[in-house]
Amino acid sequence: MPAYLWSGVLSRRDYGQMNAGEADRGPPSALTTPAGKSPSFEVEDSRRNFSRGEIVVTPTPYNETMKRTAKYRMYPNKTQERTLNNTLAVCCSIYNTCLEQRKMLLGDRKKRITRIEQQNQLTEAAREDTELRRVHSQVRQDPTFRVQRAFDAFFRRLADPRCNNPGYPRFKSRRRYDSFTYPQATGFSIKLTKKRHAKLRLGKIGSINIRYHRPIPEDATLKTCTVRRKNGRWYACLTYEIPDVPVRDDLPEPVGIDVGLENLFALPNGHLEENPRHYRKAEARLRVEQRKTRRMRKGSSNRNKQQRKVAILQEGTANRRHDNLHKITRRLVDAYPYIKVERLQIDNMRRNHNLAKSISDASWGTLFFMLDYKAEGAGGLVEHVNPRGTSQTCPCGEPVPKELKDRVHRCTRCGLTADRDVASAMVIGSRVGTTRLARGEDGDPTGVGVTSSEKREAPSS
Repeated sequence: MPAYLWSGVLSRRDYGQMNAGEADRGPPSALTTPAGKSPSFEVEDSRRNFSRGEIVVTPTPYNETMKRTAKYRMYPNKTQERTLNNTLAVCCSIYNTCLEQRKMLLGDRKKRITRIEQQNQLTEAAREDTELRRVHSQVRQDPTFRVQRAFDAFFRRLADPRCNNPGYPRFKSRRRYDSFTYPQATGFSIKLTKKRHAKLRLGKIGSINIRYHRPIPEDATLKTCTVRRKNGRWYACLTYEIPDVPVRDDLPEPVGIDVGLENLFALPNGHLEENPRHYRKAEARLRVEQRKTRRMRKGSSNRNKQQRKVAILQEGTANRRHDNLHKITRRLVDAYPYIKVERLQIDNMRRNHNLAKSISDASWGTLFFMLDYKAEGAGGLVEHVNPRGTSQTCPCGEPVPKELKDRVHRCTRCGLTADRDVASAMVIGSRVGTTRLARGEDGDPTGVGVTSSEKREAPSS
């Protein structure tokens, strides 16, 4: 690759002088090709304190293994933190350079460049640029994968006739580029120092103390390590593979779960789980802090500090919500190996502006995702059924029309009288459902949540 395109571009000095607005509009001026020349070229799942770590699941095709990602809190010293920030700055500049190159080629020549070509040119540029050589070779390649995924998603949206705004990939400022990845276990390792503490060795960075609150299984195979910066804190996300757990042969009768807003969910036995409404409880304080932010001058240090304060409040609310959901779903999976829930179109339901905030606060999608992968790990099964008419039908099959204000179910045919959500849970448990993977849904709520089927067509990972 021509030296002029990389020279100075990947240096954090040039990019670090930009503000967020300039970064969003485009790359540094050094990225511009000189005249006459053309270039050649992420439930989370924590059962304990979220400040110390969490674990999420990544769906993969069935290969008799499952992937898990454990998230650990890192405690770098000042020198290590400076190195981590410098690595992010270099990766951010590489990302913007690759994006600019693809943009110029598509605009001027209507030509596409492959990820492999960009990686080869990046390797050549690293021989002359000391800033690039200070970053691990595999970490330098990671931004090219991200650019490739961004353009793949763009062209996929562009080909979809239902998509009105495909959204061209954007340049990123240093504030918004907050993670880098070691794609192979050769670039990192873990050494246990004492109980719940360990050293994480990262290539070209050094050994960093981590809170090792969740030991990685002995039969696990380490795959990748992603280092993430969030609200001034650093986390290491270690992805590993473990043997798959087959579905139990002695699954009991299914239990239906009906989610709602007045109560988080209802069970057929009459149990109504209280909806904690974490966001509603924190809304008053959050409103005060956000108003303080709006009164401050944009770009000032005080405004930046206040924005960090607001972000920490929002993160704490999300952590409390997830912690509660993890405890609930663990209890449900341990008690009921075979569960059925509704296949809700949550994004469509949030279009109702009267209920959107409450639906988001309840976090049904995360609840379903956690049930899916925890049941998979325990050899259980979660199925998603058609939600049509579950609140308007009696378990005996008799239609019982109700308005939203009617909270009691009364059937004139069988004489059943129960809370309407409890009756809906009975109906859900009696319906035939499918797994998410059987329907081709392999994302997360954020859509995540693939679970096993009885025939083991594909595991969640």
